[in-house]
Amino acid sequence: MNRFSAILLFAALTFISTGIYADGTHGAMVKLFQAQLALAQTNQPDAQYYLGEMYENGYGTKQNLDEAFAWYGKSAHQGYEEALQKMQNRKNILQEFKQGQKIDSQIAQPLTRSQSQDNSRPIEKKRPAITQQLAAAQVTSLEQQRSLEHQRQAEKAAKLADFKRRYTAYLKALEHDRQSEAYPME
Repeated sequence: MNRFSAILLFAALTFISTGIYADGTHGAMVKLFQAQLALAQTNQPDAQYYLGEMYENGYGTKQNLDEAFAWYGKSAHQGYEEALQKMQNRKNILQEFKQGQKIDSQIAQPLTRSQSQDNSRPIEKKRPAITQQLAAAQVTSLEQQRSLEHQRQAEKAAKLADFKRRYTAYLKALEHDRQSEAYPME
């Protein structure tokens, strides 16, 4: 086993045995990203695809769809099937990303005037029933947004678990291939 394989195996074992956070702040995921980047730079289409996934989802690095599609493109150019599918679905992936950003910004918005507890405004005193209805509708909307955000977080966790499963299988196959090259059967 060469030095690079040892580093890759260490990163894989760290990844498998450690809790990982989708925001990429966990040290193990950053190390894994760095190892995957080194592999992708050797022009291996499967390594380029998985690096694209890491950029797309922000695993071990800041989420960057431009970089993700650059790596998917390199992999697809070599005929890697999953990368070809990602390139075909680029428009949908970008729309999902933009929709997620819009929802995040809506949830982060401060309370509007009608949602505040300040009832000293003249408009609110003249029409308390309308103000209460509007406030109730906005609270319901906020609850729906929060529910949607919880759903998105659950989907992200499931997506990370799926990535972890597929990536672990990929690393095992890669290590098996490297060992087969080092010790060919006679």
